[in-house]
Amino acid sequence: MLKVYFDTEFTGLQMPTTLVSIGCVSENDYEFYAEFYDYDKSQIDKWIYDNVICNLKYNEFETCLKQMPPGLVTEEYSIEMKNNKQGVMLEFGRWLGRLAPEVELISDGFIPHDNKLVLDLFEGNLPAGISLSNRSLNDEVLSFVNSNVEYNRIMNEWQSREHNALSDARGIKNIYEKINR
Repeated sequence: MLKVYFDTEFTGLQMPTTLVSIGCVSENDYEFYAEFYDYDKSQIDKWIYDNVICNLKYNEFETCLKQMPPGLVTEEYSIEMKNNKQGVMLEFGRWLGRLAPEVELISDGFIPHDNKLVLDLFEGNLPAGISLSNRSLNDEVLSFVNSNVEYNRIMNEWQSREHNALSDARGIKNIYEKINR
């Protein structure tokens, strides 16, 4: 089963919340990154605006000084896009299906919203062969901390990352691979 590490950015910890972006990195380094243009802008507070919206790769807010892409950007098995929920769901499902017959989606597990938002994206029905991991990277990090002095270096790398879904997915993959060597 192919592992795909993912992270989401969303409009806040309140419920309901809506997806702003999703980033994924497969264990063989293919990437999927999508930004949503139909998230609920009324749920955006100053922290989300400063730390999530302004770190989007393609942004409609002029104050962030970033431009929207001309459309879907692909490089074989890596994809970047900005679309509505339906468009992202379709392309994300296709991307996962091209990677392998069976895929395990792994998030950091620190905030349970990621798995719920992916399920919501697919309207509660993941594509065939796709499963959401029950693993918690949080538990694995704690176990690693108790047995390894490299923890501080790994956590400093994690905390100094650029804050967006794709960067976070890369960080999750990096930590997972270091912990599970």
